[in-house]
Amino acid sequence: MTDGKPSAWDNFVREMHRWTESTGHSWVPQSVKVTREDGRSYNLGYRLALWRMAYKRGEITAKQARQVERLHGWDWDGRAHQAAFTWQRDLGKLRDYYAAHRTLEGLEEKEPTVARWLRRVNTHPDQLTDTQRAQLAKIPGATTRRKVGRPGATTAHQLVDATLAWLDEDESRTVDDITKRLVVTHDGAELHLGRIAARRREQYAKGVLDPADIELIETIPGWYWTKPAEPKNPDDGDEHTGAGTDETNAQRPGKD
Repeated sequence: MTDGKPSAWDNFVREMHRWTESTGHSWVPQSVKVTREDGRSYNLGYRLALWRMAYKRGEITAKQARQVERLHGWDWDGRAHQAAFTWQRDLGKLRDYYAAHRTLEGLEEKEPTVARWLRRVNTHPDQLTDTQRAQLAKIPGATTRRKVGRPGATTAHQLVDATLAWLDEDESRTVDDITKRLVVTHDGAELHLGRIAARRREQYAKGVLDPADIELIETIPGWYWTKPAEPKNPDDGDEHTGAGTDETNAQRPGKD
């Protein structure tokens, strides 16, 4: 707190606690905006991306880290909790689909996102926990490994599938490492992953990207539509960055 006003970090922590209390989890898509108690809009997802970057640079103090690490499911890279969140969400949809149809036939046409998730799960069964295997086994046909067709698959699906596979190949990789020239091999074919990612971001900026594609792409761990940029003047406005103190050395991600 500086001059009686909450710092950027204080505001972030407060809004993260409010979000977690209302949703039950600490995973926030980058596009999420919330309304603060004072009625002002707050880009929570964007701020979360900024603070995670600050943490990786060593600009978050141990005291500050503890303030968010006690949130349910918190992790600094976003992958662990997002994976758990995605599992519970898609498993629930799979259960609902089977309950409604008493079969998993037609899943790829009616629930393509869940069908793709199930294909990945069955492709890498060794990555599942015993609990996850047991949960799938209770759904007839869910553990059958088969090639799931994707009629009308778009580059949004290709982007997500290829990016997840590429990230899984090396734990040190992040979305930041996807350059426009990046070309990968996916499903036996060459894919210009960097160009596809750039094109989707351009469509998002123009407001012409389908909402379903936006939701799908935001399941990529660490995904952002606009690369978070550090403010030119870290000591701007009502935030004090200070140097060498436990309370103020991580105020860099900008003011609210």
